Amino acid sequence: MKLLKFLVTALLLVVGVASAAEGDSLWTFETGGSIQTCAAIGPDGTIYFGSGDGYLYALNPDGSEKWHYKTDWVIKSAPAIAPDGCIYFGSGDAHVYALNPDGTRKWRYDTAHFVYSSPALDSAGNIYVGAGFYYVYVFNPEGDLLWTYQTQDWVESSPAIALDGSIYFGSTDGYFYSIRPDGHLHWRYETGGPIRSSPAIDSSGNVYVGSDDGFLHALRADGSFKWKYETGDSITSSPAIGPDGIIYVGSKDGYIYALNPDSTLAWRFETDGAMNYSSPAIGSDGVIYCASTSGSLYAINPDGSLRWTYDTYSAIKSSPAIAPDGTIYFGHDECDLFAVASSSEGLAKSCWPKFSHDALNTGWFGTVWEGVTEHPEEASDLELSTSVTAGRIRAAYTLPHGQQGTLSVYDALGRRIDQKDVSSSGEVRFSALLNAGVYFVQLASEGEQKTAKLVLLQ
Repeated sequence: MKLLKFLVTALLLVVGVASAAEGDSLWTFETGGSIQTCAAIGPDGTIYFGSGDGYLYALNPDGSEKWHYKTDWVIKSAPAIAPDGCIYFGSGDAHVYALNPDGTRKWRYDTAHFVYSSPALDSAGNIYVGAGFYYVYVFNPEGDLLWTYQTQDWVESSPAIALDGSIYFGSTDGYFYSIRPDGHLHWRYETGGPIRSSPAIDSSGNVYVGSDDGFLHALRADGSFKWKYETGDSITSSPAIGPDGIIYVGSKDGYIYALNPDSTLAWRFETDGAMNYSSPAIGSDGVIYCASTSGSLYAINPDGSLRWTYDTYSAIKSSPAIAPDGTIYFGHDECDLFAVASSSEGLAKSCWPKFSHDALNTGWFGTVWEGVTEHPEEASDLELSTSVTAGRIRAAYTLPHGQQGTLSVYDALGRRIDQKDVSSSGEVRFSALLNAGVYFVQLASEGEQKTAKLVLLQ
């Protein structure tokens, strides 16, 4: 079987991935255990994922192995990649791991209980992750424990971090939590069942999470109830949000639901199994990719019609990941990671297009990966000038009369650090305290943009 897979991969490399039609298999990679994690895709195309055999794998885009790292139990935690290339993940052996880009261990921390939650990373590089009995742990990049927060039961839900630094997650105690950046409770909301689903955040700060009570719950940033929508079974899948604000979520009843922002049903699509933990991902062309225990990966058009399926003949619990070249990566219960061609050119440019937000699984609302570049040669009616005072950016701007716009700050990897709505002309001081490095300030309005590059010295 391995020889056959090698020959298929070699043939595809000779023919060229570009010639593959959407829904075609590009390659598979066999591990020694069930794959339930969502793969993370590095800026260089490296694919990182964990397996039930206890290994974290790093693969090249052609499916060849780069390295692997052994833990002492199953890995269900999806890896998250920091800007410096460090890989963070948890293991069932009750440790949180930090690996260097070459696969060597940087540090590990003993939580005393299994870690199935996937880490989230904030703008300072701090790591947030839940563990078996009750706690969320927060570490700095050096592995020092900053604080913990205790719930009343397991934390399998993966944290999501809002622009203001609020940390959202659920617990099997039935509560959904909002924690302040200092580790103190902001608010909590009680659902009717354990929460294993991970949250999604929209552009207005509303947060969405599923529960074993069968409802998708929508809450405002202050914790007040917005709405809830009932499906036919428990929801362990995590929501994704399209560019038009439609929320997509799977249920164990076998359906993926497309809900309008006002909670009305746009459509639902029936798979041939349960959507158990596997979460939808939205491509740049609006196609929604989801998988179920039927063993099939489904590509669904934005109107809810089926585009194509890819059958693996074994239950799929991992969430699809979409590479910039359109390759879809996902695993199944029979130990294989699949690479399948699609028509999408990466993720949709939306506020939350997949599980843990982005290709690197950072779980942070401020992360974007389309990149930001400087275009001083572009003719534009927008005016922008920038300065830095005590580590904070000031931006003076002018827009044409009557136009609205946004001012955004990005780091060198294209991660959005802050954003403000603006109109007319004026000056904005961004609150984020920045470390030394390269940053971009972008003024955008009605299809035009002006970008300034800054270099902050220590």
